[in-house]
Amino acid sequence: MHLVSVFQHSISLELAIIDLEQIGISKERILALPLDKDKSHLPSLQIGPQEGHSYVDLIFICGMVGMLLGAIYGFVLAWGPVIWGLIGMIIGALVGLLIELLTSGKKMFQRNAPVDVVLIVDCNNNGQAEAVESVLWQHQALGVAKHPVLASN
Repeated sequence: MHLVSVFQHSISLELAIIDLEQIGISKERILALPLDKDKSHLPSLQIGPQEGHSYVDLIFICGMVGMLLGAIYGFVLAWGPVIWGLIGMIIGALVGLLIELLTSGKKMFQRNAPVDVVLIVDCNNNGQAEAVESVLWQHQALGVAKHPVLASN
């Protein structure tokens, strides 16, 4: 049986291979294939900061503006500038969070991990395949598939 899994190239992949060797899978039965990236389809730097966009920037900026306004108007309000500055910071941060949620939608909480390495493990029996699958999931595999080996005539 073949187990095919996909990983990001990280220390988790290296630890998974070491654990597979420790449970009795020889190096000859493990194949790790790094995927080549097509450089012509990579986004240009002039498109905008889509990949490196931080979702907390707007939250911090709105919180800072709210804190500034709260502290300024706190001099004429009853509780003073410190309390109104804290209240303004909390309200501003909530407004920034609301704006981010409305503009980015579900993209803010999606995990968009690129696949960098395909790991193929050849197992002798189903018991060994279950142990290998458990090791792969423990080491943050993005996906695991089983493929039974058909006997050739």
